[in-house]
Amino acid sequence: MHSQKEIFLYKPQGSDNLAYTGAGAATLTATDLAEVEKGSSLEPDIQVEPIEIVAGGFDQYPAVPGKEAGKGTLKFPMNPASGDGLVLPQWGKVLYGSCDFALASTDNGASAANFAMTPISTPTNAGEAWHYTGDAAASASLLSKFYNLKGSWKISAPAGKVPRIEFNLSGAFYGETDATQPAATDIAAAKAREIAYALKGATVSTFGSASYKVLSFEFEGGEQTTNRDDISEANGCGKTENTDRKIKFSIRCYADKQATIDPLAALAASTEAAISVAWGAGTKKITIGGTYAQITSRTKGDENGITVFDIKGQMNRNDFTILIN
Repeated sequence: MHSQKEIFLYKPQGSDNLAYTGAGAATLTATDLAEVEKGSSLEPDIQVEPIEIVAGGFDQYPAVPGKEAGKGTLKFPMNPASGDGLVLPQWGKVLYGSCDFALASTDNGASAANFAMTPISTPTNAGEAWHYTGDAAASASLLSKFYNLKGSWKISAPAGKVPRIEFNLSGAFYGETDATQPAATDIAAAKAREIAYALKGATVSTFGSASYKVLSFEFEGGEQTTNRDDISEANGCGKTENTDRKIKFSIRCYADKQATIDPLAALAASTEAAISVAWGAGTKKITIGGTYAQITSRTKGDENGITVFDIKGQMNRNDFTILIN
């Protein structure tokens, strides 16, 4: 088995609580391809309970496997929409399916974002994922199946490099079987092959100002995720829910005099202001940010011998939008 030949499939399952029998009837195909980066994983998370017996000596009784959950990490470069802007990037499908984001889409061509994604508090979705470990020969892969996947996300955008998004998911494990991967021609046809762009030539507004010379942005959803117990299900797993959300940000920027930027004054005044960063090329752009960013911490650091500010804060009202073109 070769790690480079693994295949990950993912799709929003259209329900926030798929039953075990429903997961067994599901079929994911090459069109659900998730072009994840190395370091992505999906693993069973089976709870095993040791039995501690006191019976006249040093002994060890069989442990008992219980709830059969699943967990994993999916990592993507943040490429824009493909198909002339009409096909949502694969990372957008995970954000929509597993992280409680609303998705609005329009065919606006070059005039505006084709997809707008915003967090919601009334989710109706979760995700299914299949992981093939092996190669393309007949029955040469181990297929692991997961469903009711939900979780948190984190965007990391360093200057001059490709911004990335990482998902930490948990849910239910359906099982494993030997299987044949989708046909190589179908996988090839499903690949987006849409170029991702480095964070340069960006349009940036930091706390309503263009004076912040930013070295990196990070945004994370702060979702708290739990999978309900369901003793009527064969694996003991029920619905998976994101039970909280606290969107945070961190920014590293070059330090400057107070007359140019003053994040400490904004912190002391509990100021709320907009953060926005847009990057890409031509009509292929991604814009992320929100209106009510509040600074909660400012410390000094060093970047290659130059003093920087490390700024942390929160996106009040969980106001946050991703626009994809």
